[in-house]
Amino acid sequence: MTIVGVNPNQAAVAGGQASGVAEGFKGLAEGFRGAVGGAEAAAGKDPGVAGWQSDFGSKWVDALTEVEKHGVAVGNNEKSGAGQGSTTDTGIGRDFGGIDVPWRPLIINR
Repeated sequence: MTIVGVNPNQAAVAGGQASGVAEGFKGLAEGFRGAVGGAEAAAGKDPGVAGWQSDFGSKWVDALTEVEKHGVAVGNNEKSGAGQGSTTDTGIGRDFGGIDVPWRPLIINR
């Protein structure tokens, strides 16, 4: 027999861990801008770094911004799921507690 359910404590811990990892994602886009800007300044006018912002830079800044958003959402969703699982389990226990269901083996003729 398989038991299906949610362990809200484990889910909350995992959500907290995911949120912790997501904290490291914050500022990725700004870090990228700073790194490329630093390279541009270090290169000087000759040989120089030009054109990165209009195509390459803007695409990567957008992509890194999405990574930041998704990372934060994963942690929040996992913690929210833990809360919803706990609420559901509590409600089911309250609604169905004390019901006497006679158990009979299921016999299948083949």
